[in-house]
Amino acid sequence: MEKATTRAEEVREKIQKKRNDIEKWMVRNELEEDMKDEIMKNIKQKLEEDITVDLEDIVSILPWYTKKALKRVLCMSTLRRVPMLSKVDEKVLKMMCDYLKPVIYQENDIVFQMEEPLDRMVFITEGFMWTYTTAIESSHFVKTTGIATSPSMDTHFLKKGDSYGHVLLQFASSSLTALPTSTANVKCHTKVEAFVLMAKDLKNMVTKCEKYWPFDYNPSKDEAADQVAPLGQFQQQQLSKKRVAASNINPTGYSG
Repeated sequence: MEKATTRAEEVREKIQKKRNDIEKWMVRNELEEDMKDEIMKNIKQKLEEDITVDLEDIVSILPWYTKKALKRVLCMSTLRRVPMLSKVDEKVLKMMCDYLKPVIYQENDIVFQMEEPLDRMVFITEGFMWTYTTAIESSHFVKTTGIATSPSMDTHFLKKGDSYGHVLLQFASSSLTALPTSTANVKCHTKVEAFVLMAKDLKNMVTKCEKYWPFDYNPSKDEAADQVAPLGQFQQQQLSKKRVAASNINPTGYSG
């Protein structure tokens, strides 16, 4: 009985330490109350089984049925933002959600390198990534592929709701077996929570839902879809936050 009491106290303390972060995470993702209750119940149950469970990656510790429902809540709208997927049957998007795997990238992690194989699509649910090519890389890319790029460094930010790796959708629609390559470097500007769809899983999914898959999609309609948020927009957001913080410290705005 004493051991059981001690474990219950440890579970309570660990949940209490993380409750604020967990609740903020659920609010940011606009979860319904029943989903919030289900998640908290599962976290408590998981901790009772193993007190050492890491609560940084909430999605990964949930049972499959809760995870399945949560992935659809978190990712359906993001999938709809991809031009090629904007009008596909909902059955396809639900199946795609089921294949998604949660990942956490740390600040400064390199997610993709230019001209390296693109083996997955990434859908961001929290944080910022940035894509970039240098003048040297762009020049080499033009020589090896024949595709023209900007002569100077080209940088874009990706944020919550954005994704990278759209070219895999055309790859999955073809009989090609060689993976496409990334047209840019992709690096985490902050800690990033995301879901990934592996190329092999995408191919498998397309095979299962051939009836609903848009094989006649025109890739030209999806031009620059992987680079949707210009650097200037992100910088303006950061500058705005700094101004608000400064005004809170010095409400009058007087610096003399």
